[in-house]
Amino acid sequence: MTWMTQFPDRSDNGGSRPGEHGSTSANGLTIPSNIRRLEDGRTLHVALTGTSNSILGNGFSAGIGTHPDVGLFLNKSTGASGSVAIPAHMPNLNLTNYQYLLIDYCVNEAFLVSNGLETIENVFRHMAALIDFAVRQGCLPVLVNLPTRPAVGQDMPVPAMLEAEFVSRGVPMLDAQSLIETLARRLGRPVEDLFLDEAHLKRPVAFEIGQCAVRLLERCRRAGAIDRVGRQTDAVYGRVGFIPAGALITKGLSTVERSNRLLRLQLLQIGAGQSITVPAPPPGRRHVLRGVAYNATRSIGRLISEKDDLLLDVGRSHYFGMDRDLLLISFPSPFPDRPISDEVTFICEGVDEDDADKHPMAFEIAGIMVHDPDVLYPLHTISVHEDFRHLNDALDEDDFARLETAWDKAG
Repeated sequence: MTWMTQFPDRSDNGGSRPGEHGSTSANGLTIPSNIRRLEDGRTLHVALTGTSNSILGNGFSAGIGTHPDVGLFLNKSTGASGSVAIPAHMPNLNLTNYQYLLIDYCVNEAFLVSNGLETIENVFRHMAALIDFAVRQGCLPVLVNLPTRPAVGQDMPVPAMLEAEFVSRGVPMLDAQSLIETLARRLGRPVEDLFLDEAHLKRPVAFEIGQCAVRLLERCRRAGAIDRVGRQTDAVYGRVGFIPAGALITKGLSTVERSNRLLRLQLLQIGAGQSITVPAPPPGRRHVLRGVAYNATRSIGRLISEKDDLLLDVGRSHYFGMDRDLLLISFPSPFPDRPISDEVTFICEGVDEDDADKHPMAFEIAGIMVHDPDVLYPLHTISVHEDFRHLNDALDEDDFARLETAWDKAG
């Protein structure tokens, strides 16, 4: 079996062009920033990757995409996922034409980490891989901490890690949690009124935060606060990858095409009693199985190894509904966090017919996320001046006036 895990190809990103001035990292790469392309007055190209707040209609993503300075907008987001989704995004994420990549994963990570379903170490690895991936294509990564209602007034571990590991090394962050709490204090109103539910802002407020993110980044750029080159830092991270469903070893399983307004995918259908085998890594290499990307509206049951190690357990849930064709979720796996060097076979255990609702299929999966414990890469950043790394510090009275108007629209 040919090894088909898709790891980001670092060798082709960040190459220099004749006549460009850049900073050469320790491994010999010159990484010029795409920011330089804006000097001729062209519009911004902005990309976004995140979870449900980034795909709700007329919300955060619409605020970014409709900003008058944005001429090209790319949204690579999924619902109900944490940063474990990142390895699945990267093989098809081309950022060489984009100035900014906004990264939104804090909302779901707050739940996943606090409930022991994910670790801070894995969040760091995934986020570092994406930040380095963006920088190597000349794109400025921007961390976004979107709010949750339970986090109001709390110090949350994931934003604290992002601050310590990435903001300290030059990556800018918009702390929208702190932003709306500050706004509520200024207005003397309860911040909880801004939420649709525990994890989602009301759409007018989310829309204005998206608009505000673009304004703040442009404020930084015009102040000359963004470096024109990527630089190697003192941090390292472990390699991450994605094994697409088509690279799994199967016997007689079929695929089906599913789509939504952002995605069209070929998914592998696995029924009760059927099996899939994760191929072994190349000789002398190991990997750790970290998560599964699957269609939440068509999946129920368990994927369990021949040694009774659980890869995925999806119970009956009406939270996502059963009518949509595709809701892609990337969820951390409870599979033991140990390096493996051989094939691993998983059997699909279905559920009782009464629990399966109207969809008899046990699973529809897009692939499996892994990391490589034996390969470390240096982290690169396009640094923002320390006075602008906390984008909240660049807010002005006009920004707050716009947010107050959004608050009024939200009712």
